[in-house]
Amino acid sequence: MTHRAELRGVWKSYGRGDTASRALCDVNAVFHSGQLTLIVGPSGSGKTTLLQILGMLLPTDRGEVLLDGVRVDALDPGDQVIRRRNDVSFVFQDFNLIAALSVKDNVGLIAGMMEFDRSRRNARVRRAVDAVNLSDMADKRPEQLSGGQRQRVGIARALASNGWLVMADEPTAAIDWDSAEPIVAALARLAHEDGRCVIIVSHDPRLERYADRIIRLHEGMVAADEPINTARRESPPEADAGDSRPHQREKPDRGSPSGVPAFWLLIVVLAGILIGWMLPRTTLLDSAKPSTANTGEIDQAGYEARYADVVAAAPAVVEPWSKLVAIHTERPGRITAIMKRAGDSVSVGEKLVQLDDRTARAEVELKTAARKLREMELARLHAWDRKEERGQAAARVAAAKARLDRAEREKARIEKLRERDAGTADELAAALEETRIAKAAHDEALQRLAVSESGPTKEEIAVAQALVDQATAALGSARIELDLLTIRSPLTGRVLYRHVEPGEVVDPEHPVPILSVGQVDRVRLRAEVDEADTGRVFVDQRVEATAPAYGDRRFSGRVIHLELLMGRKNIRTERPTERLDSKVQEVVIAMDRTDIELPIGLQMTVRFLRDKATSRPLGH
Repeated sequence: MTHRAELRGVWKSYGRGDTASRALCDVNAVFHSGQLTLIVGPSGSGKTTLLQILGMLLPTDRGEVLLDGVRVDALDPGDQVIRRRNDVSFVFQDFNLIAALSVKDNVGLIAGMMEFDRSRRNARVRRAVDAVNLSDMADKRPEQLSGGQRQRVGIARALASNGWLVMADEPTAAIDWDSAEPIVAALARLAHEDGRCVIIVSHDPRLERYADRIIRLHEGMVAADEPINTARRESPPEADAGDSRPHQREKPDRGSPSGVPAFWLLIVVLAGILIGWMLPRTTLLDSAKPSTANTGEIDQAGYEARYADVVAAAPAVVEPWSKLVAIHTERPGRITAIMKRAGDSVSVGEKLVQLDDRTARAEVELKTAARKLREMELARLHAWDRKEERGQAAARVAAAKARLDRAEREKARIEKLRERDAGTADELAAALEETRIAKAAHDEALQRLAVSESGPTKEEIAVAQALVDQATAALGSARIELDLLTIRSPLTGRVLYRHVEPGEVVDPEHPVPILSVGQVDRVRLRAEVDEADTGRVFVDQRVEATAPAYGDRRFSGRVIHLELLMGRKNIRTERPTERLDSKVQEVVIAMDRTDIELPIGLQMTVRFLRDKATSRPLGH
């Protein structure tokens, strides 16, 4: 049975209003069973969105989706589920394997859903597992497999299904070419031998020789639809030696189904080949106008000679020549003032943001007073007693001595009276008590005079100095806390974003940037190259960049830095199933001077060009 999938005038956008991002724009495409169609294009061009809509996982904004003549976009969700289960097979980017099941059981789930009998289901599972070279791992669980092996399990699961429409989004991205080629060959056999309609999205140009047809997307539109066998007409000779790669099946020349003579059909095919060969290149270069000034636009005469084709594409974002610096707070508080707005120039150390500092200022005043008291105590010890104070101490000694002398004379007089039985016992007791008090006062005065004349001890000075140092440290800490409530610029440049307003409360426990600053006298691009394309990018490579905001205008530049480590994606595109855990390599691009001031944060598409003058081999 011949099957057919079709998109008619399909539009799709994400977001609303001014923030809306167009994913597909009036896309028309027909896919036939028995064919392997390869969909290519730069990141963000709408490839995955197209698959999701065709597989009834995303609704369209406008347009029609037909499977075997039935408008599946108009079906209710329950009927779409049934249709998807019976007609569609997916090869997922993130595998979607069940961890508790073995390889053969993961593959067998699909066959079980199609209600095959046990023997037929087991045979289908064995064939699918054998096709991806995992027979010796059929009883292992997903965690015991590498990433590439898990991807092959996902492909085997699609092979075991009964769906006539097989869609794979970057099925070989996680595995090397030696492992990927048999998988692509297996997908090709699904089309050419099983008669299924196979659609593959990929950045890898090595898949093109297996395709019967190549659709090139650019910014949500079909830029080229290359005729059948355009990509496979130059298959290497060894493909005829009985290997597992698909062969073009020979058909007798019976003319077109509508009765058009074969000669005219051949003319149409050759015209389509010529258009398919020219269209990607004219789309790439014909909008670049020659220029004698260094405007940053592509000079067609110079570029067409040396950089005639694209080897890789990636999403990129405009950033300052220095990386964008987000200004945060180190202390919680309420913002009382923001001194700068977006676009204002700033200098290193200039005040940018003021948080409420009343409590911190009061703490500084308290610590200042405490240190002053400690310093006064230390100063008193250093100064000790003045001459006048020592004189007063001596006078107190003299007064105490006089009192003691008087008390002793009074005591002696009463004792003589007692000898003549003239004085009383109470008078004698009172005289003795007064003598003791006077002597104690005299001793105290003598000790005070001795201290006044000797000065403080070293230990007393050391203790007083330590207390002063402690108070100084506490004051310094309070001043630091006060200073942290005033946020200053770390560089000379310009304020690019103002994220909050005065009156809002900020907290480092839940960090939110207040301002973003950067050096913007020059800008550069930071691109994220998919791991499958990293071998095609090198330092000093020329690039061109485009942005929807500037239409067909092209901007030029060159690669100045490649990050050593692969990382995760930071630049988001409109793809609804975009994998954030996929590996990318960050590439820094210096932009040529231009009369347009590109806004910071603008998302662009970068195309890396092959340098034909130097003939630099890919991967070197």
